[in-house]
Parts: sequence; structure tokens; C-alpha cells
Amino acid sequence: MIKKYLIVMCLIGSMFCAVVAAQTVDEIVNKNIQAMGGLEKLKSLKSLKITGDSMMQGMDIPVEMQIIKPNMIRSAMMIQGQLTIQAFDGTTAWQMMGVTNPQIIPDEDAQRLKEEAEIEGPLLDYKQKGTTVELIGKEVLNGADVFKLKITQKNGEVSYAFIDNKNYLMIKQTNTIKQDDKVITVETLFSDFKNVGGLVIPHSIISKVNGQEFSQFVLTSFEINAKIDEAIFKMPIPAVKKKDAAKPAKNDESKIDRQDAVQPSKK
Repeated sequence: MIKKYLIVMCLIGSMFCAVVAAQTVDEIVNKNIQAMGGLEKLKSLKSLKITGDSMMQGMDIPVEMQIIKPNMIRSAMMIQGQLTIQAFDGTTAWQMMGVTNPQIIPDEDAQRLKEEAEIEGPLLDYKQKGTTVELIGKEVLNGADVFKLKITQKNGEVSYAFIDNKNYLMIKQTNTIKQDDKVITVETLFSDFKNVGGLVIPHSIISKVNGQEFSQFVLTSFEINAKIDEAIFKMPIPAVKKKDAAKPAKNDESKIDRQDAVQPSKK
């Protein structure tokens, strides 16, 4: 009888702990959304145009990023005089460097690009997205007490978010990705938060790969609900080869201009 009683009490206790944990996660998520500018402001966000400078391997690289919800993103970088583009049009992820023909991005890299298109972050409406969020515990990160959340997306992808327990802003996110049959840990550190049009945005973003700093991005401008032409997200039609130039082009594709002339705007 005592054994049965203890088992029942343990089950009730486990159920109670699960409810408390769920409430704690929702509380943290709600406070994070409020800290970023509030639910109404984030829901009204339809597009973004971001410009900044990225320090990468000793190079200062100007960057322009354009995003249209829910899943279009285009990043343009000028690397050693060559325009490098990575984009996702909602269906196809592609990239191009200089005058080379565009290439489809491998699935593992395409997933990262798709995640970056979530301009409101992974926690907003996470249940509707089929995402699971768990509170792992508390840690100390660079002198700040943080909540550690485990985020499991519908496709099984797992990441971790570190939320400052004072201002409830996300100050770090970690992901593990596969690249060339190797597992790589990517850390993203967010700081220098500023209010831009009612949204609280990090203006300094540091990326680390396997613990080593890979790049530092400093945001210089942030345009909310910018007017953006959706055509720039589409992969350009490859240029016609010279040996095929004399042949009749199907659908007159030889007359179609490349769409890769857009360079990061100078402000």
C-alpha cells in the first residue's frame, strides 16, 4: 500500500514539475518578446533592410541584408572586390561570387540561411511552428545570469538560446551543423542593444566556430518595413556559353539580363 502511495505521489510530483517548467518557459519567452519590443511590434514587422560591416579573417567586408517575411532573405557582401550573394526565395537557396554562374546551396548551409530569414527570432509563435522549447537551467555567461533554453524545431534541428535574466534579451545562441562530414559548433553572441523604431536590436554580433572567433558584424543601419523588390531573391538564369551563342535560344533566354548587378547600397 505504501509503495502504491509513493508511486502515485511521484507521478503527481512529476506532473506538477512538468507544468511548472512549462509555465516558466512561457514566462521567459513572453518576457523576451516584450523586451524585443512587444508582440504587436514584432507581428507588424514585414521586411527589413540591414547594412553593416563585418570583420572576417582580417578583412573589413561591407554587408547588405534584405529580408521579407516569412522566408525570403538575400545577403550581399563585397569580398576583395567581388560581389558575393547568398539568397533564399522561399523555395530555392543559392549563392554566387563575382561573375560566376549561380549555384544551388547544399542543404546543410541552406538550413542556416532559412533560419536567418526568421527576423523575429525562433521563440515568437514557437508552438504554432511546431517547435519545442525546454528550460535546461541557469548559467553564468560573461558575468550575467542567464536562462538556457533548448529549442527543437519541427525538422529535428536543435539550438540553444541564452536569455539574460535581468533584461530578458537573448545574448547568445548556439547551433551544431554538419559540414564536409564534420560536426561544427557555431556560437552567436549579441550585444550593444539599441532601440530602433520601437524594436530593440543588437548592433554587435560575434560569431564563433568551435570556440574560435570567426567574424564580428557591426550594424550601421536598420530599415523597418522597407520596400524591397522580390525579384532580387530569385536565382539568376545562368549566362549562355559562347559556343552556344549561335544556336537559337529556347524562350529567347539569351536576351534575359543577369539579376546580379545589385550591390550593397552606400549610405
